[in-house]
Amino acid sequence: MSNEEKEKLFKVALQLSEKGDYERHAGILQDLSLSGYSPAMYYLAKCYHEGYGVPQSTKHAEYWIRVSLLHGEPNSVPALAGLMYNPEKYPNSLEKTRKIIDWGVEKKIITDRDRKASMSIFEEAQGKYEQTQAKYEQKFRKTFRTGKVIFDFPASACV
Repeated sequence: MSNEEKEKLFKVALQLSEKGDYERHAGILQDLSLSGYSPAMYYLAKCYHEGYGVPQSTKHAEYWIRVSLLHGEPNSVPALAGLMYNPEKYPNSLEKTRKIIDWGVEKKIITDRDRKASMSIFEEAQGKYEQTQAKYEQKFRKTFRTGKVIFDFPASACV
């Protein structure tokens, strides 16, 4: 299949997505991805991440993001960084994210301007995470000092 044919088929897949036909959308993306078409790999990763037309799978999402990255797909750099950014699971998430994005600049997959824009998003998220953590820590300290039980934190904080 020629690149021109792949581009046309990719546009069909995007139209199917807009119509809500995610199974056919994902099927076309899968075929295009297996043929080496990097934009389809990136979108297929998004399908796996969100569970659109395929079973939700972080493992498959990460795989297709990494493959698209190796094929030079610019969108895959911040997407992989986003998959790796998890400060609750990995305390050094921001540093890992920075390394992925810097690697993308070094390999000329993304520009320095893209790096700055991506890092500002992750740095803002990190700041909000740290503020939230500090707020809950302060409430728990107050609980231990006063002996009063405070249950006004989200259930997700218990996971």
